[in-house]
Amino acid sequence: MNKLQNSNNYWIPYGKEVVIRHHKISLGLIYVGTDLKSINNNLIEPALINPKLVTNYIDIEKIRNSYASWDSYNNIRPAARKIYIEWLSSNRDDSKAPIGCLFLYFYGLERRLLHDIKDAENCDMKEVKIIIKEVERLLKVYSTNRIFREKVIDFLNIVKIKFELYKHQENTSLDVNSIEFKYKLSKMIENKLPIDNNIAIKLGKKFTENHFYTDFTFEKKEFKLLFELRFNKAFKSGFILKCRNSCLDLIYKPASSSFSDYINFIIPDFYDVNLDNSNIYEIIKIFDDCFNDIRQFSNYNPTIYYSPSYLNNNVNYDIAKYSLLPKEIIRLVSIPSLKSIIDWLDTYITENYKIINFNEILDVLLLNNGKSLNQQNISYITTLLSKLDYGFEPDVRFSSNKVDYNTEIVLFKLMDDSPNAPTQEYIATTLILHLAVLVGIADGQYVEAEHNTILSHLESIFGLSTQEKQRLEMFVRWLSISDLKLNGIKKRLESLNQEQKMSISKFLVSVACADGIIHPKEVEVLKKIYKLLELDPESIYSNIHNNQTIINNEPKTIIAGETSLNYKIPKKTDKIDENTLNQHIINSKIKESLEVRAILSQIFVETDTEPVKVKQIQKNRFNMEGLDNDHSLLLEKIICKEVWEHSEFESVCKEIGLMPDGAIESINEIFYNKYDENLIENDDNIQINKEILKELVNE
Repeated sequence: MNKLQNSNNYWIPYGKEVVIRHHKISLGLIYVGTDLKSINNNLIEPALINPKLVTNYIDIEKIRNSYASWDSYNNIRPAARKIYIEWLSSNRDDSKAPIGCLFLYFYGLERRLLHDIKDAENCDMKEVKIIIKEVERLLKVYSTNRIFREKVIDFLNIVKIKFELYKHQENTSLDVNSIEFKYKLSKMIENKLPIDNNIAIKLGKKFTENHFYTDFTFEKKEFKLLFELRFNKAFKSGFILKCRNSCLDLIYKPASSSFSDYINFIIPDFYDVNLDNSNIYEIIKIFDDCFNDIRQFSNYNPTIYYSPSYLNNNVNYDIAKYSLLPKEIIRLVSIPSLKSIIDWLDTYITENYKIINFNEILDVLLLNNGKSLNQQNISYITTLLSKLDYGFEPDVRFSSNKVDYNTEIVLFKLMDDSPNAPTQEYIATTLILHLAVLVGIADGQYVEAEHNTILSHLESIFGLSTQEKQRLEMFVRWLSISDLKLNGIKKRLESLNQEQKMSISKFLVSVACADGIIHPKEVEVLKKIYKLLELDPESIYSNIHNNQTIINNEPKTIIAGETSLNYKIPKKTDKIDENTLNQHIINSKIKESLEVRAILSQIFVETDTEPVKVKQIQKNRFNMEGLDNDHSLLLEKIICKEVWEHSEFESVCKEIGLMPDGAIESINEIFYNKYDENLIENDDNIQINKEILKELVNE
């Protein structure tokens, strides 16, 4: 007699009544007897209820409150058997029953469907469906027990596949390694159905090398939003996962020790996706890019970006955090305080630009508290606004001009793809514009003609992008309303040669002449600039004359002032046609502007005060005592995978400026003091202790 026949003799089917130790059990679905053997060894079947074994009440309450699972009815204490028999004789729905009762019962159901009943063609499908329904009922009653729940879900999936009872259900919470997920994915590949965002992100999470960050990055809604956006953009018609023909190998680890090993269900002509047999790498690329772009936001810690005193005195210190969001999703995330900023900007800026007081922005950001403003913190504001498609001048990222509460700024709508940092040519151009505006406002007014002359010069600088020119135009507007001085410029002019100085001086004279009037104050400012350029101040008059000659058909007026001007005053005209004047000046200055442009690539790249660079996240985010930024940066780089070649590790250390052996020793000392284990093993390869690192990440 084979095992199947033997086991049938012990099996109590559904609805058949049996009495065990004076308890009537009516529901059946259990094995009863004395000598049924386990499937893969000579031990007694764990699920077998031996009526001859003693039951009693000794320590019954202690056992009833135990959370331990029971491995076999034959081995548990008499009081545990008593509890189990009582539970079987009930409706089997006491949610407070010991977890051991569930597992002993489940061992039998597991054996019945995975071993005793061989396949769908040679079985009583009615019994199969009854058992499946019973397991589903248990899952509802005892779903709060995670271990039982996970095991039962896998069991249900495998038996439904085995007995061809599987029905496709939409369930976005499926684990990527679950049997149900693998089966669904295989079906989608077979039918050439596009996979959705939820499946794609699960596959990315499974196959990425950045697995250490799973818990605190991949599950964040911002990461999912970014991935969904980029995935849909990359695959507008849907992504069809392609996989070479292979069998789908579904592995199930039974709860019962009767099996003693994994069970493999091999389904031919199905697909088991991996990196070598599919186009999954297309998803991984998007996934890893999203991870790199969202990591700083996900790991944000305000104590890294702000001093303790700042945090204690400010209501809203998340501006730095918001500024770390990728531009694609910054308007899509559900953050109320961020939405209020967006609404204000979109409502307030209805024209190309608006001149406002900086504290108006601070009011919206809840930062107008009268405390001293750190220029680095202002850079977070400018970065945030730029990702919302707005900018303002002066921008501390682009120039050394500082901003305070009462600073007047030019707020404007940015063009697409505007830069976030200045080029060397941009920095050089700001100085030329600074000098030009200084001359233009010297007479106490700044007319449109002077502004257009400066902009004509700006337009002729071919090395600047359209976006840079837009920002520089706003910079010029800000210069025209600011309190300009010559302080700090001298050092930046020292590197010029004589020809370059002459080109700049001619351009500045053209600005002074642009409005048709040469004012004594303009001449005074020009003289100061000429001195800084180490040019003869008296040569200003000949330059003015030469400029006048170029546009001799246009009237020029000298306001009476110093008698030493020695400049012939032309006859008074009735009215100056500014539009005509501007166009003539623009045309005549193109060549001159090109000469000035040639200077820009060679000068002014060094400033007294460098523009503020947007602060990157400090790598010491692990908050471990003794771990400085360099070693934390090394840690940040190496934890993306478990094994490194020595050459790779040495290259990373060299990039940071650390000695490999010393870095390993320093990091291991810190980890050993905290976890009693080394993080880095230096053997044939550099190996990272995954378990210790997980502890660190989850803290």
